[in-house]
Amino acid sequence: MVTTYFHFTMAGLSPDSVISAGNWGRILRRYENDTIPGRPLFGNVWLMARELTFEIARLRQFGTKPSRFEASFCLATRANADAYRARFDVHGTQVLHSVCLVDPSAARHVGSLEMIAYPPPASSFLDVTTQRAEDYWRGEGGGLTEIISLSDLKIEACLQ
Repeated sequence: MVTTYFHFTMAGLSPDSVISAGNWGRILRRYENDTIPGRPLFGNVWLMARELTFEIARLRQFGTKPSRFEASFCLATRANADAYRARFDVHGTQVLHSVCLVDPSAARHVGSLEMIAYPPPASSFLDVTTQRAEDYWRGEGGGLTEIISLSDLKIEACLQ
């Protein structure tokens, strides 16, 4: 039996399209520094700092977990997808799809999206983010969760 999950993209995709695992990492690897005068910079250095902190924590303590740089991301239920949109896509710019894992046996991890949030003001970005990364990889934190998997995602339907 195929399990249906939910995934957001910036564009609507047709059924049977495949999103390669590692697409998020591909985007992160395209981030630029400010070396070309007059050209808009691509990327968010705080987001990159968070992702690198999570990767360092994974490598140090949770090496068998799939890297966020190499994984695909999805949500387990439509209710989780709606909650994700309300919190992380308030302008509705992302398109929701139902998806399935191409390789359901591929390594996966369920992590709390609460741990992905930026640290509160007047706190140490690195200290708080490192602790949150460790909690994320331990599966702690509760609330809204995401599934990361080394499997590609196959589009079942474009939902909106």
